[in-house]
Amino acid sequence: MKRFKSYLLATIGLAVLAGSLGLSGAAQTDDQHLQGTWNAVVTATDPPSLPPLKVLLTFTRNGEVVETRRLYNPFSPFGPLMFTPAHGAWERTANNEFAVTIVDFFQAAPNNPAADGTVLGEEKVRFSVTLGPGGESLSGRLVGEVKDSDGNLIFTFSASVQATRIRPEPLN
Repeated sequence: MKRFKSYLLATIGLAVLAGSLGLSGAAQTDDQHLQGTWNAVVTATDPPSLPPLKVLLTFTRNGEVVETRRLYNPFSPFGPLMFTPAHGAWERTANNEFAVTIVDFFQAAPNNPAADGTVLGEEKVRFSVTLGPGGESLSGRLVGEVKDSDGNLIFTFSASVQATRIRPEPLN
C-alpha cells in the first residue's frame, strides 16, 4: 500500500508538472499565443525593389524568438552577404497584438568584391504583428536598421510580413 501511495503521488506530481510546463505536445491555438514555429514571407515596402524573403520564426513560451532565413543573400544593397540566424524577444502588447525584436550579424560573402569575408555589421528588426482569428495566421509590419561594425546607422528598411503556423502532420 505504501508503494502504491508513493507511485500515485509521483504520477500526480508529474501530471501537475507537465501541465504547468505546458508539455501538451502542441502549441496554444488561440489568438493570444505566438509560441510555435511559423513559415513567413517578408515583402519589402521601402525600398520596394528588394525581392520577397522567406523566413522561419520560432517563438518560445518564455518570450524568446529565433529567426532563420537563407544564409546567403546575393541581392543586398551592399553586395552578396552572409547572415547569422537572428535571436530576440517578443511580448504581447494588446489583445492578439505583439511586439518582436530580433538581431543578426552579417559579413561579406566570399564573392563580395568590396570585402571578402569581412564582418560588416548588424541588423536589428522590430515587428508589430497581429494574430488572425484562431491563431493560425500572423500579419504585420516591420522596420529594420542596419549598422556598420562601428555602430553607425547605414541603412533602414520597412516591410510587411505574412505567416502561417507550422503544425505537425501525420505521416499516413
